[in-house]
Amino acid sequence: MKANMCESDHVRNHSGALPAKPDPAIQTSVVRAPDRVGGPNFGRTMRVSQVHVLSAAIAASLIAPLAHAAPACDDRINISNPDRVPFQWNVGQRQDVDLDGIFDFISSGTLVGPHLVLTCGHCAYNRSDGHKALGSFTIAPAMNRDNTTGTVVYPHGTRVVTDDKYKVTNNKWVDPAYSPEAGVDYGGLKIVCPFEDITTYMPVVFNVDPSFVNMSGYPTEDLPDPSNTLDQWRGAGDVTDLQDRIVTYDVRSTGGASGAPVWLYNQADGRRMVALNRGHSTECNGLGPRLVWNNENLITTWMAWRPSWIESVACASPILSDWTFNDLRDVYLGGQRELLSRETLRLNDPPATVTGTPKRRVYQWIENTFYAWEEYAGSAGGHYLRMTRPQQRILPTVDAQVLLSASQSWQSQVASGRHTTFGPDLTETPLAQPIDSPATTQPDTTSDRSE
Repeated sequence: MKANMCESDHVRNHSGALPAKPDPAIQTSVVRAPDRVGGPNFGRTMRVSQVHVLSAAIAASLIAPLAHAAPACDDRINISNPDRVPFQWNVGQRQDVDLDGIFDFISSGTLVGPHLVLTCGHCAYNRSDGHKALGSFTIAPAMNRDNTTGTVVYPHGTRVVTDDKYKVTNNKWVDPAYSPEAGVDYGGLKIVCPFEDITTYMPVVFNVDPSFVNMSGYPTEDLPDPSNTLDQWRGAGDVTDLQDRIVTYDVRSTGGASGAPVWLYNQADGRRMVALNRGHSTECNGLGPRLVWNNENLITTWMAWRPSWIESVACASPILSDWTFNDLRDVYLGGQRELLSRETLRLNDPPATVTGTPKRRVYQWIENTFYAWEEYAGSAGGHYLRMTRPQQRILPTVDAQVLLSASQSWQSQVASGRHTTFGPDLTETPLAQPIDSPATTQPDTTSDRSE
C-alpha cells in the first residue's frame, strides 16, 4: 500500500520502535502515475554516443523502452532542492569508464561517513566479468539539475574515485556461485578527501525488521517527468516481503537508482538506513540487500576507515576537525541546541549492568566523530543506551538525550554554497534494471568478508 506523502500521521509499525512513516523532509501531494519491466543491466545509465559499441539488435532493445509511459503505480517525487537532510547525504555517482572526460553511467549512493559512500556491489564491481568497476566515479552529494541554465549543480562540489583500492565490495558478491546475489549486492567507494561542509552523516542500523520505508536516489529511466533527469527522486511505501537478507518494498525502482538508501523515519529515532536499493521484481516495487549481522562488521569497518597522512596530504583540509562527546554535551546542555526530551526519545533510566541482547545497534558519524551505540528494551516501550564507540559505557539518561539529540538535530546544520561547482547536463540512455525472481531463501549463517 502506498502512502500519501502529506500524511505525516499515516504510520506503519516496525519492530522495536515507534511507528515508521513517510519522511516529512518533503511535504507534497502524490500524483499517482507508472513502470516497465527491464533487462539484464541495471543501476546505470549510458550516454547516447556510446550506443555505437553495441550491436544494432541490442541497441534497439535498449532504446525502445524509452518511449514507454510510467505506470500508474509510479508516485515518485522529484526533489528539486535536495541540499537538505536527508537528501544531501544521497549522492549521484557519475562514472567515466574510459577516462575520456565524458560520463557513461549513473548510479546512486549514500554518504555514511566522511570517507565512505555506501552503494551497490554491482556499482563497484562487475560480477559477470570479475573485475572492479572501470574508470572513475565523480561523487556529488545533493546533485540536481538547474533547468534554467541547463547545468547540473553540485552544491558541495565533487570527489573523484579512480583507484581500484578505493572500490570495495564483499567476498560473496564477487563469488558467482553465491545465490541469491541480491542479498549481497553491496559495496562502497572510499573517499580520501572529505566534503568539507558535511560533518554529520546518515546513521545506519542493523537487524531491524521494517514494515514501511523511504527511498531516494538518482534514477534516469522511466521517470514520471523526464525533464527532471539527473535530479533526485524519492518514494515511500510498505515493505511487502522481508527475507533473511533481502527486503522488497512498495516503491518503484528504475535504472540509476541502484545504490540508493532505504531508510526508516519516526519521531523518536529520526532517520536510519536499513537497506540499499538494488533493483525490482515487478514493475512497481524495489528491493535490495538488508543491513544485517552478516554485513555489520564489514560495513562498519569501511565506515571507520581513514586515509593515511600521505593519502590526505593533497586535500584542502587533510585533518578533520572532530568534536568530542564532551563538546556535544556542552552544546546541548548549555542550551545552544535543543535537547530532545526523554519522553520524545522514549528513554528509560539504565540499570547498573546491562543484560540480554540489544534490540538494535546504530552507527553514525556525528561532527566527524564515529559513534556506535546499542539500544536495549526498557519498560513501557522505552529503551536505554550503551555506547560502544568512541567509549564503552552505559549512558546515563541525560547523556543518552545528548547523543540522540545530536544524532537527529545536528543533521540540519550542514552549510553549503562555499564549494558549489557545476557539471555537464548530458543526454544519457538508461540501461534497464533486471527483474529478480521472488523466492524464499535459506538463512545465510556466515559473516561477509572484504573481497
